[in-house]
Amino acid sequence: MATDLTAFIKTVLAQIDIVSVIQSQVSLKKAGNNYQGLCPFHHEKSPSFSVNPSKQFFYCFGCHASGDALSFVMRSENLAFMEALEKLAKQVGLTVPSNQQNGPSIDRIIYQLMRDMTISCREDLGKAEHVKHYLTTRGVNTDTQRKFHIGFCGAKYQTWFRNTCNRHAKQLTDAGVAVKSQTGYKPKFKQRLMFPIQDSQGKVIGYGGRSLSDQPPKYLNSPESDIFKKRYILYGLYQFRALKKEHVYIVEGYMDVLSLHSKGIENSVACLGTAFTIHHWHLIKRFVRHVTFCFDGDRAGQAAAWKSLTAILPVIDPVIEVKFLFLPEEHDPDSYVQAHGHQGFHDLSKASIPWTDFFQETLAQKHTPNDIAGRAAFLQAAQALIDTMENIHLKTIMTTSIREIAGLSDVHIDKKPQIAIRKDAKNSIRQHARAVVAQLIKKDKQPTHQSPTLNAVVHEPFIEVINTWLRQLESDSSVTGEELLAQHQGTAIYTELAEIKSKSQREYHPDQLQFLLLNLRYLLIDELIAVKIQPDDRQLNEDERRVLQSLIVEKQTIRQQKRELQSNIKTT
Repeated sequence: MATDLTAFIKTVLAQIDIVSVIQSQVSLKKAGNNYQGLCPFHHEKSPSFSVNPSKQFFYCFGCHASGDALSFVMRSENLAFMEALEKLAKQVGLTVPSNQQNGPSIDRIIYQLMRDMTISCREDLGKAEHVKHYLTTRGVNTDTQRKFHIGFCGAKYQTWFRNTCNRHAKQLTDAGVAVKSQTGYKPKFKQRLMFPIQDSQGKVIGYGGRSLSDQPPKYLNSPESDIFKKRYILYGLYQFRALKKEHVYIVEGYMDVLSLHSKGIENSVACLGTAFTIHHWHLIKRFVRHVTFCFDGDRAGQAAAWKSLTAILPVIDPVIEVKFLFLPEEHDPDSYVQAHGHQGFHDLSKASIPWTDFFQETLAQKHTPNDIAGRAAFLQAAQALIDTMENIHLKTIMTTSIREIAGLSDVHIDKKPQIAIRKDAKNSIRQHARAVVAQLIKKDKQPTHQSPTLNAVVHEPFIEVINTWLRQLESDSSVTGEELLAQHQGTAIYTELAEIKSKSQREYHPDQLQFLLLNLRYLLIDELIAVKIQPDDRQLNEDERRVLQSLIVEKQTIRQQKRELQSNIKTT
């Protein structure tokens, strides 16, 4: 029988002392029955961070961060849930139980092998004069080489690989550094300049290898594995965390980070050959208050910047200042800092623009609001993106701003549509949301159908939870219900979620989950339509009629999807 992860978490938290956990990072002073200190999650001069030892709970009266020891470690050290749990369990002499329901089991020896490989490559770099010369010509100084553990696949590495492969061929293959062939196992990386990729705790989890000869491809990266998932990794984050700075530059490649670092601009991180994602945003936002996206100034750079902005738009936080910096077309961050140095890059960064300006300027270029058709197209495109935003204050301000650009500042806007929501509708929505939560909590490792987030016309905490889980499942559909639930340990809603889990008798099935989501989506759209058509002292304008018509069409589509899915469920 699989061990109940929730029960294990309770055992760990019962044995851990939250004051001791937090005091290792925050200076606390006794204040009555509690302890107080400066909040580690936002900048403050007077202490508003309180730790309650009897409840084993922390709360900040400034930024409203709260939780138990597990959530504190996850947030303060940017650890994944299982990593944080392992760390706390180790402190009380416990071992996280193996559980097939909780994701793939990672062979811990892989981390040691990756460390050993990195050391071998670093030793080879010390003897490879042509590689050191290349790094010098690229402006990567020896201090940066050391901090980022840059290496080379030479003779020492080849010997290490042959010896290690005799004992750990499977682990090397799982780690993506060995390839099985008809004659045995071969190293994936040969005669390459090696850029070790570290997670937020400094463990090497993958590599980028650059060819210094005619050997294709020019860049060769580790494949996705249990320990290496590009969408969750930012190159240089481990080094950036040690700086404890509140401003970060987000660039596109290894060399951008290394060149900036060598010129004294150490607060930079990079995506790993992939677009910046919402997961990257969640990864970095815990450590900063100012983010500057730095892109090439050509058309591709503009497109990458826009893709990055739309990716984080749903969860963008007004507390964090986000700007975009575009370099001259012939430059990337690497070449620019080499040509103009630290001060030149610093001066250029003053030309960065707020994300709100970039948002409006980009849409205005795509849909020039100079005539009626242009203004309508601009408004439609902008509003569709703004509607994805979760922060109600940002959403309101942005809506007002784009309507002013479209010349509609005097048009009536429903300020508080939630006031008109019927009480019976609220109750029905909540019941259906609980049903969806109950299915998600029971989810096993089998993938689920992709489903967009819900657009709630009424504030409902369960819908916020569902949307958080749906976004996570979109990026990794093998996440289990236990893992989803455990992420809310220490939050206000956790008790209700745990109660739903304990009372739910129905087993998880992907089609059943999809059907319940369609039911809930149908209810939300139905109520949104009711809000739009409720009687008042005016008629709907053309834009509102168009929105209403699209809602009715969407409702009809969902009804048909429900029929088809219900038919499938009956036949299985």
